[in-house]
Amino acid sequence: MTLTPSETYDLQFLSVEEDWSYDPSEPTTPCAHLDLLKGKPYASVGIALLPIRHSWEAFALLNWGGWNACPLPEENCAAFRYWGERYSAKIISITHDIVECTVERLPKDPEEALELAEEQYAYCTDLVDQGTGTIENLAASLLVSYTWFFWWD
Repeated sequence: MTLTPSETYDLQFLSVEEDWSYDPSEPTTPCAHLDLLKGKPYASVGIALLPIRHSWEAFALLNWGGWNACPLPEENCAAFRYWGERYSAKIISITHDIVECTVERLPKDPEEALELAEEQYAYCTDLVDQGTGTIENLAASLLVSYTWFFWWD
């Protein structure tokens, strides 16, 4: 993903160590069907079949995004189109504040995982700021997870 300086967050404050050792965390799994506060599945969930060819087109069809820190629909489309081409990412769920996708190809090494983690942080800062705590921890999880999770408060 190539972003112009005006489109990126200032990542200069993030310290990335040369020799970061990663301890791959447990892979993430889909959770949009779960009530995270209760730790149980919802009694019911809605399922929609959309008339689209590519999963990333869902953002445009639903006009999904553009509130709080969530990217605009066209930015969501661009990000997931890019990740679809690079990692075969396919969106599996969209809720009022969560997007989940599966990927067929994981980053091939820690360097690629770190680059992807920086892209994902630019797209959704809550991943690190309210989640993994560091870009390196996010990168470690991307090395083992075939499910990606994004959310915006």
